[in-house]
Amino acid sequence: MAYDSDSSDGSDFSGFGPEDLGSDVEIPLVHDELSSDDDSNDDSSESVRNDEWTSNFTTPRIDDFVERPGPNLPEGFDTETATPLDYFWLMFPVRLIAMIVRYTNQYASWKQTRTGPDTYWEDVTEPELRAFLSINILMGIHQLPQVEMYWSTNQYVGNQGIQKTMTCNRFIKISQYFQF
Repeated sequence: MAYDSDSSDGSDFSGFGPEDLGSDVEIPLVHDELSSDDDSNDDSSESVRNDEWTSNFTTPRIDDFVERPGPNLPEGFDTETATPLDYFWLMFPVRLIAMIVRYTNQYASWKQTRTGPDTYWEDVTEPELRAFLSINILMGIHQLPQVEMYWSTNQYVGNQGIQKTMTCNRFIKISQYFQF
């Protein structure tokens, strides 16, 4: 291996060579691989010499960007008085929440027809789904190694806001069937 063992930061590392892989390994050159005898069987008139492939390159056409940059907010949306919840509703309108509820419940029903009834499942509601999404956002802000840790009784680990919003079992059950 071409590595200077005196250098502790590895800055003199120059890569691996054939001597590092062993004597039974052969490393073909890329050019040799491309111009192998297999290409000689191609009798089409469109064959291109491998050493001239760039001569056929054409620059792609890229149209100018003509849209308004930045967020496209709805008419009348006041950015001066908008709250974080107002921005949330832009990404998750009530119509989308209703669709996710419907798809989640349909998926749970379909899954149970294949695997048998899930006695712990109850159809999710729109308020529950909003709470579920909120908990997921909070979990992205305050990350813990395991989902169950948010419901820990340890005051330094658990999150009381999440615990008051939804039980751990319900959160895991919604996660199991969450679909959209």
